[in-house]
Amino acid sequence: MGALWRTYKTVMIDIYQFILINDMIKNLILLGNTLIGLSLLIILLSFTGLFSLDLFSFGLSSGLRIVGSFTITGCMINALSYGFLELTKQQ
Repeated sequence: MGALWRTYKTVMIDIYQFILINDMIKNLILLGNTLIGLSLLIILLSFTGLFSLDLFSFGLSSGLRIVGSFTITGCMINALSYGFLELTKQQ
């Protein structure tokens, strides 16, 4: 009975950890999509003249480059998150 209980307990812990990892990955995907969406919105607003990109510029970097780097960061977060999600589905 003790061995069966330990096996049941470890299986339940594995399932719980799997669910937590999937939730964390889905939150990272949401973060990446949010970064991409906000960056594109800021770029579109700046092209229409409703928003100034000078707010994001510092040093020799222009505001467009900084906002573009947020977009690239969102893409990288999404790529890694979707890769981890596929990896967890295979196991």
